[in-house]
Amino acid sequence: MRIILKKQRDGALRPYFYGQYTMDGKCHVINTNIKWSGIPPSSLRALGDTAFEKSRARAESELQRIVDETQNKGRAEHLTERLIHSKTGRQVQYVRIDELPDRWRNLPRKSKPTEAHFKNCDAHFKRFTAFMQTRSEVIYLYEVGEQDAHAFSSQLHQDLAPATARYGEKILGSAFSRFLPVGSGNPFAAYIGKGLKAAPVDRIHRVPFTPAQLGDVYEAARMHDPELYPVIVAAACTGLRRGDVCRLRWEYVDLKKGLICIMTSKTGKKVWIPIFAPLRAVLDSIPRSNTGYVFPFAANLIEVADYKLSTRLKKVIALALSPDTVDALEQCKRLPSVDIRAIAAEGRNAIMKSLGPGKRRDAILDTFERYASGQSLCAIARNTGKGKSTVSERLHAAENLIGKKFVPERPGTSNTGNMKDAITRLTRAPRAAGMNKASLYDWHAFRTTWITLALAAGIPIETVRKVTGHATVDVVQEYYFQPDQKHFIAAFANTGLPLALTGGTQSIKLANEEPLDELSDLLAKIKSGAATEPEKSRFKELATGV
Repeated sequence: MRIILKKQRDGALRPYFYGQYTMDGKCHVINTNIKWSGIPPSSLRALGDTAFEKSRARAESELQRIVDETQNKGRAEHLTERLIHSKTGRQVQYVRIDELPDRWRNLPRKSKPTEAHFKNCDAHFKRFTAFMQTRSEVIYLYEVGEQDAHAFSSQLHQDLAPATARYGEKILGSAFSRFLPVGSGNPFAAYIGKGLKAAPVDRIHRVPFTPAQLGDVYEAARMHDPELYPVIVAAACTGLRRGDVCRLRWEYVDLKKGLICIMTSKTGKKVWIPIFAPLRAVLDSIPRSNTGYVFPFAANLIEVADYKLSTRLKKVIALALSPDTVDALEQCKRLPSVDIRAIAAEGRNAIMKSLGPGKRRDAILDTFERYASGQSLCAIARNTGKGKSTVSERLHAAENLIGKKFVPERPGTSNTGNMKDAITRLTRAPRAAGMNKASLYDWHAFRTTWITLALAAGIPIETVRKVTGHATVDVVQEYYFQPDQKHFIAAFANTGLPLALTGGTQSIKLANEEPLDELSDLLAKIKSGAATEPEKSRFKELATGV
């Protein structure tokens, strides 16, 4: 048994150590999957540098583990391995559960997924590894049973949002299918592409914007985030998913025909989208870049820091939905009555006179000078390695020593003065204990809005589906058509129902709230097929009396 290095066709050394051992009278050569590092010697009988010898020691340890494992396997399993090897020419590999993150990342693929995808997969693999460590002493994938998979799936649905839990089941099912030895049953097979559907009570849908709210979002973006404004208009006017909007290329846009033709990234379906007037105005105003992207900054941001797109959008939505938030933010900007740059010298002298030499004086003085130079509280905390609360305490101590206020304070309650609180209050909804808040307004809300307004306007659902690229009509109805009272009324007002039912569009008012609530509930039951005959009759009765 010994460690060897192998060469490629071009003479370069392969990056991994290989192991050579003899068993049953035959010589076997396997890849240890341990990369060598450092500088290898001309012959492995000699010593390399320190880094190389450390990597060789790891490879020798791994080879010993593989040989011991092979020797301890049962006869039937060994015969299966020999059969697979004779048929395919490949050695059967037994993958450990804790190896899943690295194995998954190193799989050969036609196109490399994003780092965000890998991080999501890593989180699910590590969660499963920790779960199995508490449940049993299982080490390898083939040792995981269906009961283990079912228990882990149940735990996922208790701890995570339904969609996230189903995503975890799908990833683990795919990983097991790829890495299990031939002939081993996949314990997650029942969850591949299926998963467990959450109860309807647990599902929180995005809320579509009304036309008036959509106009407010446009105006808030134009005023507070003009760079993001054209991307928001494109998302609202096309109903595309966030990634497709941000990566939209000029070659997909035909301004002469007034159409966007694009292959959606999620389903791979080709869709044709009409270019409405607001979107055309935006496209006409954008200069074409060498990158080919319509929105180059968004295409770059979604690759390197996609969370910033969501943060910026939710700030715009919070400002659009709550005028109080705008007033509070403007008040925040006006509050500081003293310009710290004007009192920098005065403040330094006051701190020096008020405190004797020591660490506290040095700390307060350093923080004050950093703040006076233009560093934010977060930047000071990051540069000094201190917490934001510590930095804030030192700045307020400096204010007391100087006798003047220079740190802006949040006016009123935190619900209006704090943008983070405003975003949470206006764009998210609480869920069951232990689960993250659900997002009501985000990029996908524009897609929900587009579908809801289109269907409410009487556009056939098959036409809407062709524009959005959904695979079935049921997906559109169940997940995207979410009319509230205003959308619901508009849908009836814009139809060709006879006057005997509607009395004209002017008779449909929002004054009678309770029947409308009941109407919305009955409509949801009818859409889901759960409505009884009395409920259907009640629906017709309320519809004629609205």
